Amino acid sequence: MKQRSETYDLAVAGGGLAGMAAAIAAARAGLKVCLLENRPVLGGNASSERRVPPQGASTHHPFGEETGVIREICEEDRRRNHTRWDGEANLQNAITDMVYYDACRAEPNLTLHLDADVHGVEKEDRRITALKARVLNAELELTIRADLFVDATGDAVVADLAGCTWRMGREARAEFGESLAPEAADMGIMGASMQFAAVDTGRDVPFTPPAWIARYEDESQLAELSRGHRTPRGGYWWIEVGAPFDPIHDTGDVKRELVRQVLGVWDHIKNHCATLRERAKTFALDWVSPVPAKRESRRVEGLVMMTQRDVQTHEFLPDAVAYGGWWIDLHTPGGILAKGEPPEPLIGAWQKHGPGAPEYLDAHVMPYDIPLGALVARDADNLFMAGRCISASHVALGTTRLMFTCASMGQAVGTAAAVAKGTGARPAELAKAPRISEVRQRLLRAGGFIRGVRNADDGDLVRRAARVTASSEALFAGHESTAEIARSTDLKKAAAGQVFPVPPDGCRLERLAPALLCEKGEAEVTLRLRPLADIWEYRPAADAIARTTIHLRAGEAAPAWDLGALEVPTGTKLLRLEAESAGWVLWRDAQEMLPGCPAYVRYPAHGDLWRCLAHRALAFDVRPALAVYGAELVRSGVTRPFDGAHLWRSDALAGLPASLRIEWDEAVEFDTIELTFDTNLDRPYYITPPHFAAPECARDYVVFAETPGGGRVELARKTGNYRRRRVHRFNATKARAIEIVIEATNGLGEARIVEVRAYRER
Repeated sequence: MKQRSETYDLAVAGGGLAGMAAAIAAARAGLKVCLLENRPVLGGNASSERRVPPQGASTHHPFGEETGVIREICEEDRRRNHTRWDGEANLQNAITDMVYYDACRAEPNLTLHLDADVHGVEKEDRRITALKARVLNAELELTIRADLFVDATGDAVVADLAGCTWRMGREARAEFGESLAPEAADMGIMGASMQFAAVDTGRDVPFTPPAWIARYEDESQLAELSRGHRTPRGGYWWIEVGAPFDPIHDTGDVKRELVRQVLGVWDHIKNHCATLRERAKTFALDWVSPVPAKRESRRVEGLVMMTQRDVQTHEFLPDAVAYGGWWIDLHTPGGILAKGEPPEPLIGAWQKHGPGAPEYLDAHVMPYDIPLGALVARDADNLFMAGRCISASHVALGTTRLMFTCASMGQAVGTAAAVAKGTGARPAELAKAPRISEVRQRLLRAGGFIRGVRNADDGDLVRRAARVTASSEALFAGHESTAEIARSTDLKKAAAGQVFPVPPDGCRLERLAPALLCEKGEAEVTLRLRPLADIWEYRPAADAIARTTIHLRAGEAAPAWDLGALEVPTGTKLLRLEAESAGWVLWRDAQEMLPGCPAYVRYPAHGDLWRCLAHRALAFDVRPALAVYGAELVRSGVTRPFDGAHLWRSDALAGLPASLRIEWDEAVEFDTIELTFDTNLDRPYYITPPHFAAPECARDYVVFAETPGGGRVELARKTGNYRRRRVHRFNATKARAIEIVIEATNGLGEARIVEVRAYRER
């Protein structure tokens, strides 16, 4: 066995989305980084080997798509890739693997070792000094020495080898007061799944099952086939195996059982299923995952442990470095082997009783903070964690384990490692003031998002510009309705609310006109107008600043609500127009959702207003039109719709090109400009089509500088852009003004810019 030793600032074990994001973030911050992955491809569960479509907060929350490193990777994959999402199947492929590989190889400070399995740790007291990794099929053993380490292995391999305390299984309900935990602690962990994919060959393809597979000849044995899975192509995540197998040491047994189950389900589809058998006649099994996709194993104890309360609170945490937003998605221990039990009891209640089912509502979360303390190991002085092995209870893991959430954690610890290296601080010290502020500001600058935290970077010259103006600014007058009555919210089934931004320095509203229609009989509709703290505030908001009741008859549209000259209190940034009725009243959908304007529904079983499930908005008019997309918002310090719209929109009627101008009273010198464009963070990655470029995003643009003498210098020009964030570096330039001219977008007839920063760095 050949021996080789390498030395780095940071070593990251695990090349899933969490590990990749950590390694890339740290490398970009100037650290010398090594990334070790024990498979031949990167991506973990999101690779072509397992094909689990990554998701996160945006599936359930408006404008919730995770940004930063993971957004760049997803943009690149959707731009290059020809695949499309089909239910839950056929999204990842070899192109995805190459996008991951390219993202790592593009970083000069990052060394990548694939097929490198970590099997040992060297320590001095509480500090890890090196990882030992064997490169499979190469007879090579690596000793990777580093100052700092990240465990993103999922199974907490590094933490375990380093002697850190970890947990596995379900905590008792009383330990953390978790309503979703079992009465007594047990080993009922969530299992691993195995995906398959099938293709339509255009001719009959029989399937003769091997003798050793699972048998599901009776329809009732696989009732899950009728729950949302209407295609023979694949995507059956519920082919899952957990207990009684050990998720660490019985991986081979789990894989063998999963193959048995996959072929058993395929046999059912091809030869027995009343729903799919006819459609599946021409389908052939094309691919079966060679690697089980794990959900749960070891969880390392950190400085703090996240619990059910932490993921169901909307509180801002002082050491928050990321956020999550998936519901508490707990699977049945044993998976498909737990005969007669639904694979997801809580989501099963939703499917059976509707989205208002109390069991499902108990597992609902608003977007929540992930603290740095949960990403720092308690028992090692230089070890971070990212991914599903972080410090969280079994119940909290039900939401924190989502891959985009894990990627955000990865970027956070990669950034924290850079701060630790630069300041000499231990990871545990970074979770406290003043170091935590530096970590958070670096994350924001690199495209991340932290609830309630704004750009406070003293080096950003745009923050101290005298004025920001634009060639035009769009006004907000509401949402136009669709022509289809079918696209409506039924107020008899659920109350509804439509959010919209207002100028924070105060304004007057004269009328609101929701697009309501009475279907039959007569009905009363109660309308309320409430201020909101942010667009993710679903719980009953502050007292209404206005309310009224209107009466409707069959076939009658609602009249406009005359508000007179209602004074909206200064400091209010968002309002929610709510409608409630016991009658047959529809609220029509909007043709599109404008930035900062999501819709919600409230089911009778629950008091909170909820996100509409189909990423849609409701139609209404507001008068007078509101100035909520002004040029000054490019330096608001927030880079997505949150407690306001937080972007500049040009007036579509003025057409393109459109320009944004930033001026200083005295000339400033800079060599870097950082631009953030709108790519619609309400559009989840997994539903974007092949070869996609966001129509909202600037495609062709030019950046000019106005010199002190009145000259005009071109600093940067870009054509064919599809990225949300672009950084332009150039020779140091003195200027009194910057002008950004957007000549074309990828489809929209208006310009949009979320943020502009300028720095003197070199």
